[in-house]
Amino acid sequence: MYVIIDNISVRMGERFDNIKDLEFLVLVNSDDFEMFNISFPNDAFNALKKIYGDVFDFGVLKIELEVLYADRDSYKRTLPDLLEYFLISKLDGALPQVFKLLELCICIPATSAAVERSFSALKRIHTFISRIPKVRRENLTLGLISLEKGYLNALQKSALFHQEVIDEFKTKKDRRLLLDFLR
Repeated sequence: MYVIIDNISVRMGERFDNIKDLEFLVLVNSDDFEMFNISFPNDAFNALKKIYGDVFDFGVLKIELEVLYADRDSYKRTLPDLLEYFLISKLDGALPQVFKLLELCICIPATSAAVERSFSALKRIHTFISRIPKVRRENLTLGLISLEKGYLNALQKSALFHQEVIDEFKTKKDRRLLLDFLR
C-alpha cells in the first residue's frame, strides 16, 4: 500500500515539477490587472524572461503591460475575450508585444492530456520498429516521415515536389517501376 502511495507521490512531483516555469501566465490574468497597476508583477515578468528571453523585447513589453494594466476596459476579461478585445480595438498594432504574449498564453494547453495523446504516433512508430528485424531498422525512415508530416504537407503544395520525388527514385538502383519517360 505504501509503495503505491509513494509511487503516486513521486509521479505527481515529476508531473508538476516545472509548474513554476508557468508563473508568467499571471501577467495576462485580468482579475489581477487592478493590483498590477499599483504594483508590477516583477517575479512573473522575470519568469517570462527566463523562458522566452529571445522572443520578446522586454523593455517595450513592460511599458505595454503597464498601459494594459491601466486600461479599465481590459479588467475582468477572460484570456480569449482579452485577445478578441485587442483585435476589435486594433490594439494588436498599438501593443504588439502584449498581443504576442496573449497569443503565447492562449496557445498553452490547460491540461497535458492532449499532449499525452499526441505521443500515440510515437508509440505506434516504436511498436512498429521493435517488430522488424534489426537489419531493416537502420534504413527505416517511417518515424521521420510521421514526425515531419507538417513539413511534408507544405512540400506537397510545391509544384516541383512530385517531379523531385520521381527524380530521386530514378537515381536509386533496382527499381521495378519505369519512371523515366520520353516525351
